[in-house]
Amino acid sequence: MTPNQILLAPNYRQFPRPSRPWLMYQEWSKVLFLHAPVPGEILLPLIPRGTVPDLYLGQAWVSILVFTVRNAHPRFAYPLPYLSNFHEINLRTYVRSEKTRVPGITFLDIHASRVIPSLLGRAYGLPYRDADIFRYKTAEANQIVSRKEDGCTMDLSYTVSDPLQTKKVLDIWLTERYIAYQQLSDGVYSYPIQHREWPLKNITVEGQLHYKFGTLELNQNDMRIMHYAENVQVLVWNRIRNDYSK
Repeated sequence: MTPNQILLAPNYRQFPRPSRPWLMYQEWSKVLFLHAPVPGEILLPLIPRGTVPDLYLGQAWVSILVFTVRNAHPRFAYPLPYLSNFHEINLRTYVRSEKTRVPGITFLDIHASRVIPSLLGRAYGLPYRDADIFRYKTAEANQIVSRKEDGCTMDLSYTVSDPLQTKKVLDIWLTERYIAYQQLSDGVYSYPIQHREWPLKNITVEGQLHYKFGTLELNQNDMRIMHYAENVQVLVWNRIRNDYSK
């Protein structure tokens, strides 16, 4: 898809996309979504000012995403192999702006397999950290291995099956998010994105997972819903400081 096609791609966006030019292009490849319900009160100290937990039928959720970033580059530049391609694991939860009620996410933690993309992500206000993340394919399944002493450890194998023929409302609620709200030292910022609707498939995941972030602790058995998507092309806009964050 060309950038113009991405801008016009049908999806579940609930608010207008930015009218100003986009900043960066990325591809998110071989994406695993691992979703877990959690007590809402555990999230209150973790979300940005000016946001509230977004609940589905009264239930709060967090999600672990595992994927490979490919061909990431600014609008008027070309991708560079070391900077533009890396593995990522992020932990996110679901929030709404108190002022606008626009639903989005906030990133609690992000791990990247390469140092420079991690440094650039932190400079942009996102909670990136370095980690050892490996992905490889065997004859039986796809494997993911990650090691991080103070965060996420996983040794997972997964097999992908048929596309979701009919998405449930919760499937859409958990995956179709087009803005992130992040707390920085000088206020809360919004990070808008655009992509087509996620082409979700069913997935079976086995192995070990342990993710600890503050008082939040997750294991493989906590993951109640899992999805897979082969690839989406993403446009990212520059962050915006929210006026209620002053």
